[in-house]
Amino acid sequence: MTRDIAVLGGAGGIGRALVAALIAQGDRVAVLDLPASLARHPQPCAEIPVDATSEASVAEAMAAVAALWPGGMHGFVNLAGWNSEIRPVSDTPADYFDGVIEGNLRSAFLA
Repeated sequence: MTRDIAVLGGAGGIGRALVAALIAQGDRVAVLDLPASLARHPQPCAEIPVDATSEASVAEAMAAVAALWPGGMHGFVNLAGWNSEIRPVSDTPADYFDGVIEGNLRSAFLA
C-alpha cells in the first residue's frame, strides 16, 4: 500500500535519510522545509517551502499538503529544529537560547 507522508524538516540530514527510505519503499512524500534547504534537497518528491516558526507559513504549507492529498495523509513526521552552536550553557547568551526555543518548541507547537 502506498502511503502519503509529509516530513517537516525533511531536507536536513536525518530528514533526507528518512525521505529516501520512504521513497524506496514506495511511499509518496512531501518535504516541508525552508526554501534554502529545499534547494539542496535531492529527492524526487513534492517540496513545500515553510518557515516552521511562522504561524502563517505553517498554515500555508499545511494548506498545500491538503491540496496535494485531498483525502488526507497517512503520516506526518516533525523533524524541524536546530542548534547551530554547541557550547556550554554558561557561555550561551539568552537571545541565542530564545532563538533555539523558538526554532524547536514553537515550530513543534505550530506544526
